[in-house]
Amino acid sequence: MQWHALTGFPRGSDWRAYGHVHPLGDTHSITLEGNMATMPLDEVLSLCRQVPRAMVENALYWGTAEDVAPKLIAEIEAGARHLALCNYVGFLSRAEAPAGTAELVKLAGILRERFPDLAARPIQIP
Repeated sequence: MQWHALTGFPRGSDWRAYGHVHPLGDTHSITLEGNMATMPLDEVLSLCRQVPRAMVENALYWGTAEDVAPKLIAEIEAGARHLALCNYVGFLSRAEAPAGTAELVKLAGILRERFPDLAARPIQIP
């Protein structure tokens, strides 16, 4: 989850709105710098250790579908058009993973019902 907080904001400077400094600096942008998945593991772990818990909390929403849906609805109404819905429960507890997956499916259903155009398939260009 620290990695998500590290790479989940468009620019490093976005961290400042939450009172923190991005470990890779204000000008860092995953969008512009490309795939960080090729970064050596020791570097990844070092960066993740520098991510404050508060930034993880600012980067993620968690809870039931009913808890998370209003937050995502507000984001979409504010202009967001791309969402990454992830089930991290399986990383923490295999026993709880099926329930987490069910909540994720429920959440996707709530959002698709509220915003049917977002769920439309893109036009295929030959």
